Amino acid sequence: MIISVRLLSHRLPRRKDKSHDIEVYAVVIMGKVKKGEACSVKGCSSTAVRSLSPSYAGTMAKAGMEVDEGGRLYLCEEHYKKFKKANAGQEKLERWRLSG
Repeated sequence: MIISVRLLSHRLPRRKDKSHDIEVYAVVIMGKVKKGEACSVKGCSSTAVRSLSPSYAGTMAKAGMEVDEGGRLYLCEEHYKKFKKANAGQEKLERWRLSG
């Protein structure tokens, strides 16, 4: 996906009759997910749609998914759905534990 960013107009030196303004457009691709990073789950080669903090590696292991060691976790759509289902119960328990 390509995002076009409109930068501020830059004013050129004035001429006698009028000023000249130009608009500059730049193509910016930000983030590894948009660049096509592969899913971090071992055995999956799909393109990632979400990126998660490495702190969720434990939740991924409890859900039965082995992830590559390292930095951020990149998940395809299928594995992200599984992660959400596994994490929903964990977050609910954590909220109850902290509330009382």
